[in-house]
Amino acid sequence: MGDGFTSLNVYFPKSKVSLIILENQMNENSDLYYYFEKEIKNIILSSNLVKE
Repeated sequence: MGDGFTSLNVYFPKSKVSLIILENQMNENSDLYYYFEKEIKNIILSSNLVKE
């Protein structure tokens, strides 16, 4: 991976919620790749917005 972008599309059928994240990855620090994608996904999963 490197310069560019990532995308994530997750659907939670029980809640009828779609989560779509588009993230630019132009940072020289590879530790930040996917960082915001993971953080947003974790916020949604720990909220009351979705039922698993």
